[in-house]
Amino acid sequence: MKIYCITDNQELEVGLKLSGCEAITLKEKIEIEKKINEITKDANIGVLVISKSIYTELKEKIDKIRISHKLPLITIIWCEMWEVWSWMNLEEKLIDFNNSVEEMSNKDYLQIKQEVEDEISNSIIQEIAKYEKKKEINYNKNMQNIEKECNKKIYNFEIECKKKIIEEEKKIKKEIKEKCIDKLKEFVNQDQYKIFLKNNIQNSFEKLENKNSIDIYLTKNDISKFGDEFRTTFGSRIIEMPDDNIGGCIVANESQGIFIDNTLMNTLNEILI
Repeated sequence: MKIYCITDNQELEVGLKLSGCEAITLKEKIEIEKKINEITKDANIGVLVISKSIYTELKEKIDKIRISHKLPLITIIWCEMWEVWSWMNLEEKLIDFNNSVEEMSNKDYLQIKQEVEDEISNSIIQEIAKYEKKKEINYNKNMQNIEKECNKKIYNFEIECKKKIIEEEKKIKKEIKEKCIDKLKEFVNQDQYKIFLKNNIQNSFEKLENKNSIDIYLTKNDISKFGDEFRTTFGSRIIEMPDDNIGGCIVANESQGIFIDNTLMNTLNEILI
């Protein structure tokens, strides 16, 4: 990029041109403003050098450009050249000017570099924060999906376990019931069964307030063994009931709608509920 100087001192213009820089001497404010506008639009000019007097006259405009434009870098020559040329030769003037411009340019460059680095750093920090936030959201979402799927599997597993437990419970109850039925069938053929049955009928009679018109239901096997005796003892009709009741009795007063079921099968079913 090029260095360009706008000055109101023709000697300074000559000196800069001898050092390889472009320069122009302008006196009128309108011409100076027009030239500054041209330079700010020229991408090839990286540094604009302005004399103290021009800066003083157009301070507001120049400060505004320095704030709103990254390029060109605007450097002010704060001392008038005629103040120092009286004791410096031309070569010294050029070296001093170049050093001054280079120093100010380096200062502006370092400042811009730091601003750019800070901006990049802040941008990186913001992007990292966005990425971490997005990652956290995705993680929480995945965890929710995993938890939901896990809960679903646990629920299905519990249902299956309950079904198997119910099935196993039914199976066990069925096996127990079958074994109990076998034992009860053996029991009804034993001598102590008669005492049990008689006591059972007696207990049922005690629960009835009206002892008239009471019927006793027995199995066919029990009727053949104890029918006549119980008919005489209790003074009731003896009626046959299905053999799947195994044994026991039903004592009923049909006129009152009362049935006391003390059959062995009914007792067994109540126990296994």
